[in-house]
Amino acid sequence: MMLPDGYPDEALYSIIARWQIRTGVFDLRSTSELLFGRESRRPVLGIQTGIADLVEKGSMSADEIIYRHTLYPYYKGFRKWLRMNDILNAPHALWTDLERELRLASCPLCIVSDFENFGEPYWHRIHLLPGVMVCPQHNVMLITHCPMCGQSIADSKRAYQLTPTYCPAGHSLLNEIRNLNESLLTFAKDSQLVLFSGWNGIGAADLQQVYADVLTERVIPEFEAYPYKTQLRVQRSRFNIGSFLKNEFYFEIRNELISQFGQEFLDSLPLRPFQEGIVRYRNQRYEHKKHHYDWLYRISFRPIDVYSAPIAHIVLLGFLFGSVQNFFEMTAAKLELTGAASEVAATMEIESNEGDDYY
Repeated sequence: MMLPDGYPDEALYSIIARWQIRTGVFDLRSTSELLFGRESRRPVLGIQTGIADLVEKGSMSADEIIYRHTLYPYYKGFRKWLRMNDILNAPHALWTDLERELRLASCPLCIVSDFENFGEPYWHRIHLLPGVMVCPQHNVMLITHCPMCGQSIADSKRAYQLTPTYCPAGHSLLNEIRNLNESLLTFAKDSQLVLFSGWNGIGAADLQQVYADVLTERVIPEFEAYPYKTQLRVQRSRFNIGSFLKNEFYFEIRNELISQFGQEFLDSLPLRPFQEGIVRYRNQRYEHKKHHYDWLYRISFRPIDVYSAPIAHIVLLGFLFGSVQNFFEMTAAKLELTGAASEVAATMEIESNEGDDYY
């Protein structure tokens, strides 16, 4: 039995689950052996390796599988160890922080739409992304646990499972809950844009330069108005606008971000909480400032290879530009980052039009 073609934005995990239904092969070891030629494959939500083996089992090309049915486009600009050769041929799965921050989730209205258009529901990639709690298409809350009994709707770690319409206790999963939080919807749409565009050439180094330019522009008036003692420190070359931005002004930026998004929303994201205080080492001769380990501080001021979680960049771009879409538009018009932003906008428009045909 050939591997079925994927539906729009269908996760590869979902395609393999549908293959199991058609073949009647549900044992995980047998599934791995038949599809990948190995018995060690375990279900993967994010980026499955061994794609070259799957190409031989169906009609989809390697690029189609990787770019349209895995989360590779979402992560590729921020994980240097993601090599195309590994995704095509590696004998092991990429089990790292990627899988730990993913979970199965479904939208009740997407399930109904999938039944109407394709005769069966499936897992959508956009619903699996970290931090996405709202369907960007329907603005309803995604379901990961039954609203009635609290049971998980599926376990992706042990088996390939189809999108359920009932929880294990028999409660319907088709009752939608409308989202009233605008930040959740904006974040979901920004995550969808990133997934569809794949950042298109805009990497962590480009973004960090953007952050430096924007934040420096914002801090100049504050720096010039700082107390006279700071000016003395500047004259003695012990203090400059960069150190002011990373220390005194950083907390103002952080508080503004919390005020804009709300502490509850930020706490719901798989990001390390903000920290305060100082830890001293070696009889207080050296001190460690805890806020230097904030995700906001790390993506803004630390070396680019230290911390590169796409979700953190999506939040910060939303804070500085209103949305990722606004950033791409402003980038195309002003910053001209290798022409990537205009390509992203065109890609997003194509994907959006394709989506209209299905929803």
